[in-house]
Order: sequence, then C-alpha cells, then structure tokens
Amino acid sequence: MAVSKKFQKQQKITKSSKTGRISEFTSYIFIKKELERLGWNTKNPERNIEGQVYTQQECLDNKQIQKCFGKKRPEYVIKLTEDSYYIIEAKPLLSDIDLAYEEALGYAELINKKNNVIKAKIISGVAGNDEDGYQIKSAFF
Repeated sequence: MAVSKKFQKQQKITKSSKTGRISEFTSYIFIKKELERLGWNTKNPERNIEGQVYTQQECLDNKQIQKCFGKKRPEYVIKLTEDSYYIIEAKPLLSDIDLAYEEALGYAELINKKNNVIKAKIISGVAGNDEDGYQIKSAFF
C-alpha cells in the first residue's frame, strides 16, 4: 500500500469559520494526560530506561525511527517493546479524525516497510480540542 496523499499534506493549523484558528497543540496535553491515566510512563525512552513515550522531536533520537521518518514525525511514538511501537497523530478539529488516522497509518507504513528491526503495531488518530471534545480512531496490526 502506498503512502496516502493525505499523509503527504500535513497541516498544523486549521481554520474553522465557527471557531477561528485552532492549533493541534491543544490536543498534545490531552493525549499525554490520557497516556499517563492509562499507565504509560510518559518519559522519553532515550533519557529514561523506564520511559515509553517520545514526543515529536524526541523520536528522531532513536536511530531506527529516524531512519524511517526522515524529518517527518507524528505527535507521539510510544515504545511497546524494544521492537514494537504505537503511533499517535493529532488534528485540531473533530471533523479531521479520518485525516489524523490516515496520517498515523502513513507513519506506521513508513516504519513497517522501511525497517526490518522495528514495527508499528498500533496507531491512533486523535482529533479535537478542549472546547469541542476529542475523538480517537485506532487500529492494531
């Protein structure tokens, strides 16, 4: 399966006629708090042996991940095991849930096709903001 065109066209700020500009940054806090609530250790695995969560830039410190993504990166990469990862991509509007999911799938495809050492096993697209709420769409491989 080729990397989707939706994945290739990333947009960080979305304009809504109803709400004005909304940055996907608002969802980062929500995602991190949910990961903590679910029991994930949200520390960087490169800096803390028990850490499980890479943020956008941090994942590029992992040579295997960096080899797959180049300069692109999702909002979060979670270390499930030494060779299995969970990808999370976020968008600021609820209506962008399918786009967030498609982009997370695109990152998983990059890992799963370009690397035979690590694999993406889970993906989630997260869409929304604190005012409108959040929606999550996930898949397991």
